[in-house]
Amino acid sequence: MLLSTLLQYLDLDETVHSHQLSELCFVQLAELRHRGAFSTVAQTWIACCLASRDVPTADGQSILHQWYAKVVSILRNKTTINTRRSAGLPSLLCGILIAERDGQLLKQAFVDLEAIAREEVAPDTAQEGSLPQVHAMNCLKDVLKNSRLGEASEQYVPIALRLAADALQSDAWAVRNCGLMLFRAVIDRLLGTSDAHTESDVHPQRRLSADQHPQILEVVLGLLNTTLETTGLTSARSEGVFPALQLLQRLQVPGDRTVAVRRAVRALMGSPWWLVRDKAAYTYASLVEEGEAIEVLEGLLRTTIANQNALHGALLCARQINKRLAVGHGRSSQADRLHSPVPDEGQVRTVDEVGRADKMYTLNKCAVTQAAYIDLLRDSTKTSHRSSSGDVTQPIKPAVTDLHWTLMELPDYLGAAGSAAALRLALARLLACQLLLAVDLSSDLRQDVRALLEDLAKHDANACSAFFLEATTVLKYGSQVTQEGLRTVLESCSDIEQRPDASLHLKCQVVELLLHITDHMRAEIAVSPPIMTLNEAMSQGTSQRFMDLHLQWRATCLERVAGSEEITSVNFLGSVHDWADCCVTAVKHEAVHSRDAAALAMTRLSSLWTVLSSNDTMSRDMLNLCMSVYDLLNDDDEDIRILASTAASRILAVEKGRGYPSGVVPAVAGQRLMAFMVRRSPTDPGFIREAVHRAFGGDHHDQSGVASQLQKLAVENTALFVEEKQNLYVDEAREVKAWSQVMMSLPYQAVSKQTVRRLSRYISQGLDALTAHSSAEGIAVPDTPLITAAIALIRKYLSDMAYNHCMRSWLFGFAIADKLPHLQDRDRELHALAAILHDLGWDPTGTFVSPDKRFEVDGANAARTFIEQEVARHSSGGGG
Repeated sequence: MLLSTLLQYLDLDETVHSHQLSELCFVQLAELRHRGAFSTVAQTWIACCLASRDVPTADGQSILHQWYAKVVSILRNKTTINTRRSAGLPSLLCGILIAERDGQLLKQAFVDLEAIAREEVAPDTAQEGSLPQVHAMNCLKDVLKNSRLGEASEQYVPIALRLAADALQSDAWAVRNCGLMLFRAVIDRLLGTSDAHTESDVHPQRRLSADQHPQILEVVLGLLNTTLETTGLTSARSEGVFPALQLLQRLQVPGDRTVAVRRAVRALMGSPWWLVRDKAAYTYASLVEEGEAIEVLEGLLRTTIANQNALHGALLCARQINKRLAVGHGRSSQADRLHSPVPDEGQVRTVDEVGRADKMYTLNKCAVTQAAYIDLLRDSTKTSHRSSSGDVTQPIKPAVTDLHWTLMELPDYLGAAGSAAALRLALARLLACQLLLAVDLSSDLRQDVRALLEDLAKHDANACSAFFLEATTVLKYGSQVTQEGLRTVLESCSDIEQRPDASLHLKCQVVELLLHITDHMRAEIAVSPPIMTLNEAMSQGTSQRFMDLHLQWRATCLERVAGSEEITSVNFLGSVHDWADCCVTAVKHEAVHSRDAAALAMTRLSSLWTVLSSNDTMSRDMLNLCMSVYDLLNDDDEDIRILASTAASRILAVEKGRGYPSGVVPAVAGQRLMAFMVRRSPTDPGFIREAVHRAFGGDHHDQSGVASQLQKLAVENTALFVEEKQNLYVDEAREVKAWSQVMMSLPYQAVSKQTVRRLSRYISQGLDALTAHSSAEGIAVPDTPLITAAIALIRKYLSDMAYNHCMRSWLFGFAIADKLPHLQDRDRELHALAAILHDLGWDPTGTFVSPDKRFEVDGANAARTFIEQEVARHSSGGGG
């Protein structure tokens, strides 16, 4: 950064110095191995290239051509670079190409780098970490991803695409890996986005035209066909199928090539590799238009069980198409669906086709494909209820399986091993879906469900967890559940909690379900378990996830009881105190619970804040929780700050006649919460003690505190990696000022005389220590009448920000000048005066600024007037 600044202030005729500085930066970037420093040095290198691009060399060429030749030489000479990203070479090349004006070097770079990347990898060097081919492709990748080279590099995308496709078929892993990254960089350049390799969207928002980029389709088909021709299970050449499929999802295939493309993808759906089948199924579904989705789905469900791989791929694809149909149906008007007596025709046909394909389960002996069919059945069941007329008592028929069938089928696989685990997971998810959507549940049937889940918890905790996870999903995403089904799920939750042998993972899933129900479904059903239902589980071993969920669940239970008539009971008060202690210690990083969990737990409170505020015996807990919320408002995690802002708004709402919106920004919420604590506890000894601690630090009892801190700060840290500051958000100076203002606002009799005397001695001796330290270090404002008057002037007329700016300007200038030999004999008074008065007009609201806002002229005029007055007043004329 300093080097970049020096370049800006060099005169145009100082080419020698500019060249020397640029060469120094070139060497640093070429030899640098610390990845964290690349970005800073790279920006400086760009500045060097821009400053030197018009400088000729002895042979008449531009200096940029010389540097480019050196970069290519480093690549061709197989210089050892033991980093995956080729260290600073890509940044070197990008800086040169950015600075060039006519684009000739960019054109040459693609020619040279492609030639290097296509060189044959010697068998004895294939496992080495530093290959010229790797560094060349890394350079091309950075050129394509560089925003300042994007438009110029667009014409070279076909070259990079073909190179990436060929690299994906290399026998050297390092080359294949770089080929994959280059392929993704090409996709990003074409789409203008950095999420080209994600599959989060059911319907991709942006597609590429194969007519506009005709070479893309040929490359994709080439990679797909190469994978189809690969027979060895360990062949590395099949890795290229994944980026090819990802690109195909974003490609608009011409009508005359649709059949060929679908045939290639459909063949991959029968691949022996599960991941290839999954990606191919997703891609095939993306190629299906909405109008032909039902027809394609019917064809997929006619796949025979003779080839299990093909059957599995077909079922995976059918699930994706069904999801797309559900999303398309969701875009229609909800009001139209509720008032229509006829269910959605597409969903009716989907359920019909899935039901007719039950032979995929009944005649099949492969548990994996059976599980895939059950998952498809579950999806169609959920979407059929969403598309019905709104009456969940009349689900769309026919139903292939019902709750009775699942209750009889699942126990048959409890003792089975191997791939039967996948089938148990699928059947458990189906059971949860059917139970929550079932009507007219008899007591015997509900008891059978509870008994089955207890057996499942004993034999396969993962399958039982899948049941509760699916129940949470059904409740979360809008399916209309029945009272009987939801009550059965809640009773099963209680059964699991009471099992001493239930796994913690399973109990965590149960608590997550309960938390969701209490948050979003209070109108549907009353949930009233005992206040501390999970206490018994605590002694059986814990995990971080369980402890965090347990803290939130305790908050939910306490909030529920806070609205009842039992709030004065000893058990309740003790439970609140224990829970509050857990939250406070979590915020201080002194407990097993996380700060995130404490923030989430406190946002679950509403009525309990009123109870805490109105009950004198709980005032200490209220104060500690308010302090914890205030600390969370200064957390460096934005999500935690937002949660704390919600909690703060609910705390502030307990004051009569005061209402605060829940969307207050954390900084404002912190100010209001601090004012709330001052109003509520102006004489509370605990609050005063905390305010003194935050305003003056924890060592104000020690009279040598300031001196010892200065001594520690003066020790130079020579560690290569210093400990990073834990909270980068909080402004410690702002906090000290805020809590000092709190101290000033308290009644004078609230602070004990002993505390006042102790603080007075601490401040007095602290100021003496600061004065002695500054004198010892040689950093001190000249103690003259002129400088004293100048400081008083800016303190009186400038804002705090402008005053700090002027004083820091003097301090930084002093620190720099004191290290330069030719400035040792400077007039320190004159230097201080110039620095202190140099921005008198900078404050736009200041006294010295004229209506036309000529801040530099106004400031200079004010400084001149001040100096003239001081010269007239003091015969010595120190400032003249």
